[in-house]
Amino acid sequence: MNKKSNLKINYLYYLILFSISSFFVFLTVLDIKNNVLYTRAFFLVYSLGEVFLDVFCIAIIGALILKYFKKIYFNIFIGLSFLFFTRHIVDFFILKIMDMTVWDGLGIALDENRS
Repeated sequence: MNKKSNLKINYLYYLILFSISSFFVFLTVLDIKNNVLYTRAFFLVYSLGEVFLDVFCIAIIGALILKYFKKIYFNIFIGLSFLFFTRHIVDFFILKIMDMTVWDGLGIALDENRS
């Protein structure tokens, strides 16, 4: 008999990533200084959909890497996905404190040249 192979997905890890990202997206959208409730509601739904799509794609890619590649590649992928979502958290605080993103700061740091 052929036994069907199921994808192994760590639901707790991806649920934590989704929850933390959704929390910071919620805080970011609620900080929009606009009196129209519909605009904030639209951006909140759009942002939560984007977070769901990010986490879902990372979960599927992680399950496929675990199934078809060596375990070390899966561990590297999970570490990189954790760093990706940690950057979201750091980016939230830098945006609130300095009104710039991580990428803006990286561009300033790497803009120096000898000329």
